[in-house]
Amino acid sequence: MRLAVLVLHRLAWFVPTLLGLLVVTFVISHVIPTDPVGLIAGETATPAQVDALRKQLGYDKPLGAVWLAGAPAPAFDVIASELVARADEIMQADDPSAVHLQRAVALYQQAAGIEPGNARIQVKLAAAALDLGDAAGSEALRWYALGEAAAERATALDRGDAHAHFLLAANRGKAARRRPIFEVSPRIVAQLEEHLMKALELDPRHARALHMLGMLLRDTPLILRWTLKGSRNDVTRYLVAATEADPNYAPARLDLAEHYKNEGLVSEARAQAQAVIDMKQPGRARRWREKYRPAAEALLESLPPPKPPSTDVPRAGTGRR
Repeated sequence: MRLAVLVLHRLAWFVPTLLGLLVVTFVISHVIPTDPVGLIAGETATPAQVDALRKQLGYDKPLGAVWLAGAPAPAFDVIASELVARADEIMQADDPSAVHLQRAVALYQQAAGIEPGNARIQVKLAAAALDLGDAAGSEALRWYALGEAAAERATALDRGDAHAHFLLAANRGKAARRRPIFEVSPRIVAQLEEHLMKALELDPRHARALHMLGMLLRDTPLILRWTLKGSRNDVTRYLVAATEADPNYAPARLDLAEHYKNEGLVSEARAQAQAVIDMKQPGRARRWREKYRPAAEALLESLPPPKPPSTDVPRAGTGRR
């Protein structure tokens, strides 16, 4: 009897609770300071285009009319996808500035707030935060930490996303470098290796994961090397695999050139540095022009010149008999 009363009590409160949640969500979405329609339309949209989109989404009506018409639910679906589309447009530009990256991150965050269970949005947010951290200077840790959290949510939502595992390792590794040493787990390199190996298990030709794993095995201090499953003997294999997976990924080629130089393989180092300089379609072309090509040219100049081919002519009568 008591159980039946409890069930009826819960059922009686279910409808008012659900109605209250709908009201709160609806009101918050319409009173936030940012104009959601302006975000969707983008900076280049004309006032007429913004007004047309506002009418399409139902945001031109009074709140009561919107509520009674049942417009909030489809509007939310459109907003999430449109926010992602606007952010994607920013990310597809050639080396977007820190200001533009910050805008993309904000758009992805708003989309993730609308669809918190969407792993794809979390992956995009983690990737944008990683790029923003690289461009943000003193604010880098803030963005790497945001990217780490987004990638962690993405892997929880979808364990089979290789790029999410890579982004978790990349953001976590860069964040760890900027944190005080007492805040970093001594197992950090093992954690990074675990996620990179998982990424490569899911996608063996993930160039950025191959590159990062090779560099992790190369640069991990001796005191932490015992936590790794791989060894320095694997460095060349991973870096070569990265350049084969993506021949236009300049960071991997440049690091392979430096690795060959340190190993005394001068001709191999020269070939990789020259390949960076000669790239026709590098990813992030501006970064290649301003960073990777000059670094490859400097590395090439630091190498000893190639030995000229022998021009000795055997003397008459000295040949073999």
